[in-house]
Amino acid sequence: MLVVVMSATSCAAAPRVICDYAAIADTIVGELVARSDATATFDVTSAAPGSSSGSRSKPPLIVNGQRIEVHYIDSQAQYLRVGRSYRVELWWLSNRFQSGVHVSSDACSTGTTYADGSAIKTSAARARSALAIGVGIAAFVFVVAIAAVFLRRRRRHRR
Repeated sequence: MLVVVMSATSCAAAPRVICDYAAIADTIVGELVARSDATATFDVTSAAPGSSSGSRSKPPLIVNGQRIEVHYIDSQAQYLRVGRSYRVELWWLSNRFQSGVHVSSDACSTGTTYADGSAIKTSAARARSALAIGVGIAAFVFVVAIAAVFLRRRRRHRR
């Protein structure tokens, strides 16, 4: 059996990636004022309408100074930090603003970048999360060890 592998390349000999997304409703720049894993709230410092002219429902008009809530796919809001400014491409889906986080390791990621347009760094957040898990496990093991020593000594005194 013959298997043929083809790769599309651009003129610069870099791999070409085709990504398909909903039309951008708006693009904002704003400071993150609150977040959870799935949502982020921004104070808008600038807004530009997108290309969603053909969408079924029209998004509300965004103006400078407005506070908006953005829903993030796959809990990606966890990578954003309160107090930082971001550039956010918004999709108007299910009657709410949605976005994703653009990371440099994924050519198809899009949505939110730092205000200067650079990709969001997600490795530091993962490292902090792994550290917190490690500290929690170490604390649990310590408590179990102390309890085991205490119970062993208690049994010896009863005899």
